[in-house]
Amino acid sequence: MSNMMEFAFGTDPTVSDGGSLAIDGSAHGLPVLMEASGSILDLVFVRRDDHGTSGSLSYTAQFSSDLGIFYDSAVSPTMVSDSSADSDYEVVKVAFPTMLPNGKQARFGRIMVSQAE
Repeated sequence: MSNMMEFAFGTDPTVSDGGSLAIDGSAHGLPVLMEASGSILDLVFVRRDDHGTSGSLSYTAQFSSDLGIFYDSAVSPTMVSDSSADSDYEVVKVAFPTMLPNGKQARFGRIMVSQAE
């Protein structure tokens, strides 16, 4: 991962593996899918506590039906837990939308990370 992604998701740049996130925040890693209840899927990820502030990062959950066009999530992430691995990070989730603006079902999710202004 690039240094920016290591900083964004709280992973250890001295470790070469890109393991998955532990939902309880005890280990940082790549965003994961989690079945919330029934067939509802959540995209779970770590973000910095200072997200959105000047000099930090902004996180946008995006969803796609075909990996071609991604749409920004219409809802804000909700807190899962404060990270026990590092007090500068928190674990949040965003539910997959039932339908995308193109009228198709969301099948893929990603987190767009950018520098906050």
